[in-house]
Amino acid sequence: MTDSIILTPADVAAPINGSYVHGILIPPNATVVHVSGQVGVRLDGTVPSTVGEQTEQALRNLIGVVRSAGMDLEDIVKVTLFVVAGHDLDAVRTARNAVLGTHKPGSTLLVVAGLASAELFFEVEGIAAKVM
Repeated sequence: MTDSIILTPADVAAPINGSYVHGILIPPNATVVHVSGQVGVRLDGTVPSTVGEQTEQALRNLIGVVRSAGMDLEDIVKVTLFVVAGHDLDAVRTARNAVLGTHKPGSTLLVVAGLASAELFFEVEGIAAKVM
């Protein structure tokens, strides 16, 4: 979000891998969209077999919902990532970087016991904001 303020306090350690920011201040009068958890299901209903492909698809789905609200990738201010297997974190980070590029929203990454279906390995929810 171009009108937002990135919060990087001097008394807090830098983000661990540099792919997120500690906080983003949303300006007054911004429109805010909360996006429900998105999984790696393609438009045709199929689910990719790898966590990397599921991560890319889920992030594309998140961006699609944001775009339907008249916003875009740079308006995403927060993401929460859920991954089923801790050993898949490198694949998740690679896919995240491929889709988000240099955009760095606030971010939380959780390793969880499972998702709504056994074939799902990744889920993402997000918040976007923009002064319209």
